[in-house]
Amino acid sequence: MPEATTAEEVARRFCVSPRASQSLADWQADRPEVAAHVLAHVTRTPYSLTSAVLHDVARATEHALGEVQKSDADAVPSIRDWTSPFAFTHVFHYALETLAAPYTYQRFRQFCRDDARAQAMLWRPAQEAVESAAQRVDQEVARNAMRWRVGLAYYSFMRELVTVVALRERGLDLQVHPLADALFRVDAWSGSTVVALYIGNAAFRDGTAGRKPTPEGLLGDSFQYVSIRLRTQHAFGVLHLPSEGALDQAAREIRTAQGG
Repeated sequence: MPEATTAEEVARRFCVSPRASQSLADWQADRPEVAAHVLAHVTRTPYSLTSAVLHDVARATEHALGEVQKSDADAVPSIRDWTSPFAFTHVFHYALETLAAPYTYQRFRQFCRDDARAQAMLWRPAQEAVESAAQRVDQEVARNAMRWRVGLAYYSFMRELVTVVALRERGLDLQVHPLADALFRVDAWSGSTVVALYIGNAAFRDGTAGRKPTPEGLLGDSFQYVSIRLRTQHAFGVLHLPSEGALDQAAREIRTAQGG
């Protein structure tokens, strides 16, 4: 199994269609600072983790959504739909490699506050978005909306990390990298098999429908695709993880796609 994954390997693997190659070129031209950071990123830490360690972190994390409700986030559309030049996955992967260990939500928040690069990537842009929204709504409401936005992203990242590590423990040489995730919509891959993990949501992605771009649309028929779809759950502030049965099924599908 690989011990590290570079952005060069990702580009070589996924720039197999004119659309994928153009997406990379456009992104480099439009966001040179972001591109420079992501293209220098090397993934190592996920390959040394265990499910036991990740589940310990999940149990130790404070409630990533605090006391915020979805209605609080929906009340501030500018933050509910907020994006910054650095995608959340860029920041989460940067923190993971810098700390060389998985982290609780409170540790991630402290890292973003104290680390100079993380400040520029997320902390300051998020503060600026809250200050802008506070011109139209109460500042506490704006802060709550941002807590919801970042907290959901944290849960999503942890869910993907737990899944990838669990599948690697089943003998699959899955790789991850923020370039693959943010640009090519690839949560993980093994050879020419692409793995997507998502909670069913018709507004964003459900099967091949929805408005969130799919890896199939970007990469075409050069790959086999395996999706791990989690049912939409309504338990508040819970890290929703695939069941052992779903992971076993995903491992079988990946092996089948690989001809094994």
